[in-house]
Amino acid sequence: MEKTEISLSFTISEKPPLLVVSFKGIFSAITSPEIEKCQTEILSRLTEHGAKYVILNFQEVTAIHINGIPPIHRLKKAVRDKSGTTRLCTVSPHVRKLLLDNGVFGIGEMSDTLLTALQEFQGK
Repeated sequence: MEKTEISLSFTISEKPPLLVVSFKGIFSAITSPEIEKCQTEILSRLTEHGAKYVILNFQEVTAIHINGIPPIHRLKKAVRDKSGTTRLCTVSPHVRKLLLDNGVFGIGEMSDTLLTALQEFQGK
């Protein structure tokens, strides 16, 4: 049986008032420190760069373990507490269901593609 490495990385693209955060890997308790690092970076950009809208691009997220859900919820809440708005895009059906079932995101906070998510924030 092949052992899968559990890791998570992120990149942030910025064009105020938008931030696009692209994740690659697995959300779990093991990768929680990387999620916290991402949250710190996002909050800094919300405060210092005038960003208001955060798109979380999950196109390259391969799995979310149940213990990886609380850090995602904390990230979303932290953005909201800074008067930001979060939108999730390019989510696999399994991950979408997991996040909906656990109340992390509502259906109206998700977009099928990055382009659609960007369009949702245009003109706001």
